[in-house]
Amino acid sequence: MENDTIFVQIASYRDSELVPTVLDCLKQAKHPQKLRIGICWQFADGDSIAEIAHLPQVRFVAVPHNESKGACWAREIASNLYDGQEFFMQIDSHHRFAQHWDDTAVNMLKALEADGVKKPLITAYPPGFDPKNDPAGRSEGGVQIDFKEFLGTSVFSTGSSTIKNWQNLNKPIRGRFFAGGFVFVRAAFLQEVPSDPNIYFQGEEMNMAFRSFSHGYDIYHPHKPFLWHYYIRKDSPRHWNDHVQQVDNKPAKNKDWQEMNATSFKRTKHFFSYDGYRYEDIDWGKYGRGKERSLRDYELFCGIDFRQKRITKDCLNKNEPSSTCNKDISDVEWDKSLL
Repeated sequence: MENDTIFVQIASYRDSELVPTVLDCLKQAKHPQKLRIGICWQFADGDSIAEIAHLPQVRFVAVPHNESKGACWAREIASNLYDGQEFFMQIDSHHRFAQHWDDTAVNMLKALEADGVKKPLITAYPPGFDPKNDPAGRSEGGVQIDFKEFLGTSVFSTGSSTIKNWQNLNKPIRGRFFAGGFVFVRAAFLQEVPSDPNIYFQGEEMNMAFRSFSHGYDIYHPHKPFLWHYYIRKDSPRHWNDHVQQVDNKPAKNKDWQEMNATSFKRTKHFFSYDGYRYEDIDWGKYGRGKERSLRDYELFCGIDFRQKRITKDCLNKNEPSSTCNKDISDVEWDKSLL
């Protein structure tokens, strides 16, 4: 396989932006011949991807939308189209790209490796764009993922903010959390931290953040963006709107989305041993925690105590986490550091 090849994985649910996303991905790449784009295309009657289906870089699995079981389920299907590429990029089906984004991403990751980062993982909520008014309004600043709040339904939620002083940075910053809509990493990640198809939608990012960390990956947020995400999509179909007990006055072919979502929330609580749930009560198989770092290590790194639902001042103030965590800190000292 030629050097610097990239597998681009897309899970697309009835998305009219899929075709423009793929076309722009190829158009803006410096080396489009080095891309392989694998798509789980969840379609409804009348949908078409004829404009891209014949392209040599594109492979897809077509799934009738009423047979879909959620975002992570679709990501796992798309991942099976991987064919030996060196790098892996996960995106949604509604993006636009900077010129030569592929070189930028590869060089950014290799620079982190040259700085001694053994297993860098680049991820973020990309800044937004509006397809009706693009490229006007595209932000130039990098975006970091921040802790937002603890949840009763799942574990915690995240938000985002512009990276402080991004104009003067020449490399990505360390991050605590993971974004499902954009990931760039060495392709070994696909085998080490595969998407858990039992996670419906919410819960994916917290699950993947800790699993990545526990397998030895260090999360980074790009200081300057090289792709943009369409967030609003008010008129776009959503899986949870389609997957109710009745679809078009006919029984749905799989579980109601609320049932899938509730099961996913419970699984996420088990994964974090949160709210009295125990990790040990589930056979995780290849979707379990890694052995390089523990949940305690992740808590110390992030500045979050999941059992007590407390955080440190650095986490609250959205400060970049330290590159190391003090594993020798006592329980008393740890408790004093929490708000």
